[in-house]
Amino acid sequence: MGHLAIRVRVTGEPKVASVWTDVLCGGEGVGSSNQHFRLRAQVVRVLRLPGGGLNCGVSAYATTRAVVSRSGNTTTVGEVAIDLLGSP
Repeated sequence: MGHLAIRVRVTGEPKVASVWTDVLCGGEGVGSSNQHFRLRAQVVRVLRLPGGGLNCGVSAYATTRAVVSRSGNTTTVGEVAIDLLGSP
């Protein structure tokens, strides 16, 4: 396996998300890594691959404090989408 990377898309402002990932790799040795970081929308972050980086699975979770609009006492919060990117 080459690299695994993550990218987020955020509606609203600021275009920043908090991201948590779990990576589990098998192969010659089994390894896992947990990572937490803040990521600006459309920036790609390469994930650390444990255990030689073979046969990896990734789970990811992201939240954002982005705001789309405010009207009186109503705040419309933004949404975040996660893109997992891989190369052979």
